[in-house]
Amino acid sequence: MNGMVTLKIAMLTESMLIGYGISEVADLLSKEMVDLGHEVTMITGRTELPLNGYKVAKLDLPSLRLFNDYWSSHFATDLRLAIPAMRALKDFDILITFDPMHLVGALAKVVLKLPVIMYYFGIPPIAVLSSLSRRTEALRQRLFWHSSFRFADYLMTNSEHSKGLLPRNLSEKAVVNYHGIDHLTSKIDNVHQDKFKKDLMVSEKKLILSIGRFSTPYKGMRDIIEISRKLNARRKDVAFVLLGRNSSAGSFETPRSVRIMTNVPRKFLTECLASCDIYCSTSFWEGFNMPLVAAEANGKPVVAFNVGAHSEVVANGETGFLVGTFREFEDRLEALIEDDAMRKRMGERALQRASIFNWKTCGKRVDKLIKKAASSNA
Repeated sequence: MNGMVTLKIAMLTESMLIGYGISEVADLLSKEMVDLGHEVTMITGRTELPLNGYKVAKLDLPSLRLFNDYWSSHFATDLRLAIPAMRALKDFDILITFDPMHLVGALAKVVLKLPVIMYYFGIPPIAVLSSLSRRTEALRQRLFWHSSFRFADYLMTNSEHSKGLLPRNLSEKAVVNYHGIDHLTSKIDNVHQDKFKKDLMVSEKKLILSIGRFSTPYKGMRDIIEISRKLNARRKDVAFVLLGRNSSAGSFETPRSVRIMTNVPRKFLTECLASCDIYCSTSFWEGFNMPLVAAEANGKPVVAFNVGAHSEVVANGETGFLVGTFREFEDRLEALIEDDAMRKRMGERALQRASIFNWKTCGKRVDKLIKKAASSNA
């Protein structure tokens, strides 16, 4: 082990599902911890992800449809997980909790005296939420998570923006740890990219890509469709592909220039990122925006609103454009469509900038923090 300190690490998530950013981060971060010599167990209520070198302890829930439907549709700690999770945590050296499981982390700190790090991805501001139920849920998250964070040894956030959402007394023990995105890069050459576009039947067009949850209004996937309609009213050389997870995408009315695809394999997703000409996001808030950064890592210029953490991951005017209005969004997008040289120049700069967002660096930061937390609790 070359003198490395081996720790038994518990990672606690609500679920491990394909297509969810938090699940993806927990999965890849656990792999990095294993590669660094630690023994990692993912403790979760349900999983569909393949093992990535770590163990999994699945917490079985009773088949009570009413309760199961409630917890699956509300991003909250499933309180029925608390007791079996506490039993599972007794033999570990340290616990890392992921949204929304921080209440169990607080219990583990108080009852088991276990060192706890809580990974916080941010809470959308009330202004971008489309319904009373979503706003109520955000307020509930803020109340319960902030209360739980008081018991954490350290907090990790996915951006400076997310850290800034915390009260001062909590942000003082928060460490920014940007996610890696190298798992979403593809090395396919121009020939394979051309074939990919041909298979999508868009080989003679500029391919514009957007990735997001169709079920979450502030992600703006309907806005992308409206922008495509306006563009196609005056030009026929563009095609849009929208990727995401959720069956509600079937309710979207789309023009012929837009193709919606859900639950695609990671290989297809990375090939799409590598083969598109421009990436765009009309999301009204992001704590990090992994697909946006992944597009940069594939050498693609981006267009997005100047919200959330976007200014931390996009160099405005160099790797893409950050805008304030839909009119400006459409203008910048069309400028990139028109100017081949600008697309190439911005794509090259995007590739260079995105190299700092990698899982090795992310894992080393976590490794340093867990050792610090473990030693201070020894």
